[in-house]
Amino acid sequence: MSRGRPPNPQRHRLIAQLRALGLGLTHQQIGKQLGVSHQSVQQTLQRTGNARLVPIRCRKCETIITRLRTVRDHNGPVYCLDCLPGDATFGQRLKTQRLAKGLTLMALGEGAGIAWNLLSKYERDLVEPKCYSLIKLIRVLGVALMAVE
Repeated sequence: MSRGRPPNPQRHRLIAQLRALGLGLTHQQIGKQLGVSHQSVQQTLQRTGNARLVPIRCRKCETIITRLRTVRDHNGPVYCLDCLPGDATFGQRLKTQRLAKGLTLMALGEGAGIAWNLLSKYERDLVEPKCYSLIKLIRVLGVALMAVE
């Protein structure tokens, strides 16, 4: 776990783009262009260097829900919108809706104004969202988060 500054998605994208150009730039050269240290560039490349587009499949019907850029295939069980059971937990509904929209935890967090690690706890049913967080999520994902009886 890093103790420095928080992750900067824009800087990560810039580093990945510079690396993808294949110009043979060193970490120092990339850092100089972005105004960061070469250690920061090196750490970013270590975290994002092995990322690839991974298909996320429904645990029931095996259809591909979306493809997300990730380092690990470990995404846990997830349902598509058609296979989501009626008695699904809030976390299962949240994850299903997020993936159906093709969003990462970070992207949903930015859209809703909620920290991605808190969203992860919601999806794993470790924490229940407060009312104001629920409203933010519904604004981004829609009313289908709530179980209608």
